[in-house]
Amino acid sequence: MSKKPDDAAKIAGLASILKVGNRQKEMPPPPSPALPPEESAGGWDTPPALPAARRAPKARVGKYRDPNFHHYGIYLRKETHKRANRRLEDTETGKDLSDLLQELLEQWLAS
Repeated sequence: MSKKPDDAAKIAGLASILKVGNRQKEMPPPPSPALPPEESAGGWDTPPALPAARRAPKARVGKYRDPNFHHYGIYLRKETHKRANRRLEDTETGKDLSDLLQELLEQWLAS
């Protein structure tokens, strides 16, 4: 099976594109413009640098980071899941489905 003449030209063109791309990768980036010495030395008109502000720690950590919790997969019917989530939203107790299931399983185990 012989190559067509136009295939050879395409291959040569692609090879030249790759060579140019590889040369650009090897070249160092252009130097960034430096500030004049009087500005970079922290002259009298330059305010002193302020320390970086730290964020206050969050009060509540997610369950995924709490070592007392572990993620388990369970199977629920879609309709049951929808109804339970809707009721939790309507009651506005601040609980989510995992809190409800934890409470119900603890009651069941205590009996």
